[in-house]
Amino acid sequence: MRPSPHTSRLLALPAAAVLCLGLAAGCGSDSSSDSTSSDAASDSSDSGGPPSGGGGMGGEADCSDAGTPTAAADGAVPDGANEAAATDVASVVDAAQAFTATLDDEQTASLSFDYDDLEAKECSWSNFPDGLFDGRAGLRLGDLSDEQVAAAEAVLQAAMSEAGYTYVTQEMQADDQLASGADDTMFGSQNYHVAFYGDPSTDEAWGLQFGGHHLAVMVSLGGDTLSVSPYFKGAQPVSYELDGQTIEPMGTLADDFFGIFTSMDADAQAAAQLDGDYTDLVMGPQSDTDYPATEGTAYTDLTDAQQAQVRSVIEGYVADYAGALADPLVELYESQLDETTVAWATGLDQTSAAYLRIDGPRLWIEWVDTPNPGESGIHLHTIYRDKELDYGTGTGS
Repeated sequence: MRPSPHTSRLLALPAAAVLCLGLAAGCGSDSSSDSTSSDAASDSSDSGGPPSGGGGMGGEADCSDAGTPTAAADGAVPDGANEAAATDVASVVDAAQAFTATLDDEQTASLSFDYDDLEAKECSWSNFPDGLFDGRAGLRLGDLSDEQVAAAEAVLQAAMSEAGYTYVTQEMQADDQLASGADDTMFGSQNYHVAFYGDPSTDEAWGLQFGGHHLAVMVSLGGDTLSVSPYFKGAQPVSYELDGQTIEPMGTLADDFFGIFTSMDADAQAAAQLDGDYTDLVMGPQSDTDYPATEGTAYTDLTDAQQAQVRSVIEGYVADYAGALADPLVELYESQLDETTVAWATGLDQTSAAYLRIDGPRLWIEWVDTPNPGESGIHLHTIYRDKELDYGTGTGS
């Protein structure tokens, strides 16, 4: 497995460290948030214009238009992927079964959902924190014992690469900076949730969901299924101090993503620019269908250096997942680069409002720098999607 090139700029903890959950002394913060995510997203249109709202849902999610799952197309991932992934799948299954064994009957019932229930999957995640979004499924970490929390962490660690698990750890620590303490029911890593869709198995498809404020992980695996999307990868604050070190959960990913466009001359930048200002994600939470029309500059028209940055950004998302789970997907998306475009809008300054996009036949990646109220800088909304295999089943229409 190629290592992700986008580890944190400065790691405060070993990659294998357990998640700091705000349940132990020192994890919480007396600071409170100066921002929540933006308003609910409006449906994207075929015109590809900017969304009028944001890519996140507050309160009760409206998923009345959720599609029905579609059967995975032949060749959804390259041949041999499932055989290569067998060891990683077995590790995740073993960890999931060990976690389930720590639960009582009531907790087990709250953890598990029907794998084929697409509406449940689509409606159960958001970039909003608890308190502004009440639709999260599964078990809240703050309601689990220390033993159960450790077992839940082990499932996530088995499913992710070292770089991916470090990102998740640091983003949850970032949320602790917003929390008023371990009893805060809105912010803080105690308010992240874990859920299963189907029964953990190497032979039959099932899903692992984990997420909270600015984080959503959905891994579908087992049998002939392999999917690690949708994946909402965000950060607030973008950087913070912990134990005398400055931590940036998103690492150097922005350098490559913005670098694709800032290295262009004026004419090339103009050709890649979208009309209008984009204030949040087009295909964010509860926006699972109706991708906009393809716009921007073709990958084949980029310089060699810019093409390398596109590939690095792709790996910065997909390679957050464990070994052979990620490799066949990276291979697939890179095989389609001749049909992939890049685009930007709003701005190209990493410290202010900006919007970036990579759009392929299957791959969709968006990045938004979202300004906070006042003069407190930005926070980050980004997402990786697979247009055919999100949630392991596809999203229908």
